[in-house]
Amino acid sequence: MPADTIEALLTDDDDTVRRRAATNPAIPADRLIGLLGAADSAVAAGAAANRLLPVNTMHQMLDQAGL
Repeated sequence: MPADTIEALLTDDDDTVRRRAATNPAIPADRLIGLLGAADSAVAAGAAANRLLPVNTMHQMLDQAGL
């Protein structure tokens, strides 16, 4: 999916659409990491669920959560 389409979907009115857009594997790692801090919980949750989130970032998130 083109980057401009993903960016548009990240601002959709529907929470589910925003969350699913953030799980798209075409999002570059640096943008994905930035989405983790999104004020929109649907976007942040989708980014956290993205299977291409770098492993070291996953470990940092788990450590911060005390898991």
